[in-house]
Amino acid sequence: MPMSSPSSPSLPSVEDGGVPGLPSATPRDSDSLQQAAPEVDAIIKSDDFGLDSDKPVAGKPDYVDLGSLRQQLRRLGKDWLSITTWSQILGMGLGFLSFIICLSIELDVAYPKANDMLAITVLVACFWVFEVLPLSVTSLFPLVLMPFFGIMSSSAASTSYWGWVQMLFFGALVVDIAIEHVNLHRRIALKILLLVGVKRPWLVVLCFLLISYFLAMGCSNTASAVMVVPFATGLLDSALQDFQKTDAAQFRGLSVAVLLAVCYGCSCGGIATLIGTPPNGVLAALPMVAETITASNWSAFAMPISILVVICVFVTLYLLFLRGVQLELDGESVKTSYAAIGPFNRDELAVALIQLIQFGGFLIRSDVINNVKVTGNTDLKGVNDATIACAAALLCFVVPARLCSPGTTPSSTSYGACSSSWEEVARSRRASKLPCLRSTLAKNWQRPPAWAG
Repeated sequence: MPMSSPSSPSLPSVEDGGVPGLPSATPRDSDSLQQAAPEVDAIIKSDDFGLDSDKPVAGKPDYVDLGSLRQQLRRLGKDWLSITTWSQILGMGLGFLSFIICLSIELDVAYPKANDMLAITVLVACFWVFEVLPLSVTSLFPLVLMPFFGIMSSSAASTSYWGWVQMLFFGALVVDIAIEHVNLHRRIALKILLLVGVKRPWLVVLCFLLISYFLAMGCSNTASAVMVVPFATGLLDSALQDFQKTDAAQFRGLSVAVLLAVCYGCSCGGIATLIGTPPNGVLAALPMVAETITASNWSAFAMPISILVVICVFVTLYLLFLRGVQLELDGESVKTSYAAIGPFNRDELAVALIQLIQFGGFLIRSDVINNVKVTGNTDLKGVNDATIACAAALLCFVVPARLCSPGTTPSSTSYGACSSSWEEVARSRRASKLPCLRSTLAKNWQRPPAWAG
């Protein structure tokens, strides 16, 4: 949602006296705004305004114990209530109430599924009218719900959107974007490097190979390479000045081995799962095998092959590039990058759970979900992997994000990168973090209003 003008009645006026320690500024006085920025930083550092502080607590480890996980889950529920408007709550309540009522009635004995279809239609209509979710997200409900109610199969429902293979990759791509958005892939990669260390060159190459391999199983192999390559080049660039004169040949061999490990690791991981690379989906969509290839039996067939290939890749890289390499990389850049991420937050927890739900659904779909009998004449044999993928994608839009993530730019905050409108973000005390304060300063060109402090 765009920012309102300074005269907008939805924003409280600045009280006399303002915020102590923050100099006043005349409208559009950029020099005063720059002078105010250090004081804003001092306010942020001197006090923890939000529930989601990204400052590590002194003396505490950066991992999350079970108590912290429970606290994160409770905050998910609180935030979900805080970012919804009354119209959204009304639309959700009316939609689910109408959904239950329509399921309990019988329109025509000759068409037993008519009431189920009516229930889905009314639910989608309520979500659309009241904009409980973005309109395009709400449009995925039929693809997710109709196969579970036995109205039509996932393959048939997907043709109204695109195709079942395309919708499978679409759902997986949404979760991939969520992983990248919350920097979960960055945390996993850097944490593994910190655990194993960067002193042994062969171990560094093995780490990047395995990180790329496992990441490409749940994400597209191309997207995985895009995610991991910056970490590899960042680590190598930090060590370039130390070795480019004394051990240039060894450093070149290590650099080539690391980058090839990322590429081949993503390729090996891509063949291990059905969603690992688009060509797998092209094969699964062929009419002669469309009914027999599933995510689970694909992995059962391709996983042993991919493991064997990734072992061969590592042995080959070691023999060609790593023999005789005795370099010791500096791990300070890795530590600095990991510290910049901050402590494990609930956004990462939510996305990790969604990824596990999606991957687990792929594994049990053919053997468990398709064999479930809902009623006497309804089963779940029509559910395929496209419905599982899109159901997980829907969760990415239902689970609330932090109202203002670290590093969020003012324009992103104003136009909906956070999970609510700007006015709702501004009225929350959690909006008092640096990006939101800078947004307020940029909007009013004066001191932050009282409600921001």
